[in-house]
Amino acid sequence: MVQPDADAGSPVPGYRLLPHTADLVLAAAGSSRENCLEQAIRGLVASFAETGPATRATETAVCVLHPDSDSDLLVQALEEVLYLADVRGVVPVAVAVAARSQDHGEVTVELGVVPLSRVTTVGQAPKGISRHTLSFTAVEGGWRCRAIIDV
Repeated sequence: MVQPDADAGSPVPGYRLLPHTADLVLAAAGSSRENCLEQAIRGLVASFAETGPATRATETAVCVLHPDSDSDLLVQALEEVLYLADVRGVVPVAVAVAARSQDHGEVTVELGVVPLSRVTTVGQAPKGISRHTLSFTAVEGGWRCRAIIDV
């Protein structure tokens, strides 16, 4: 995990997880909006599962997101990960995000997943994504996001 410095100049791709009262703060950065979103998804997964580089996906989950805003895009993508874990019992081990429409902000999220039983769980499973103090913005040299994860 690369730990982006939220207050420094150009963002370094990666994520970090910080304690926050009874919750968790996820901060991520990337060279593009899509790369930042990929890093945020990886960070969310790391908050509850150790997947390791040797874990290979057994299937692929694809979703097309139609956000109202960049912040909404971040919430939709992270909630998709929570849905997959809670309802389907799978966790992403590979992430690819591609823009579908620059005009409307739509993206395709492709997640290589494995059953939760094949990974080591760590920490509490996230319950939701708080919209309080959520941010997902372009900065000089890339993008940064920050979200409070309800655990």
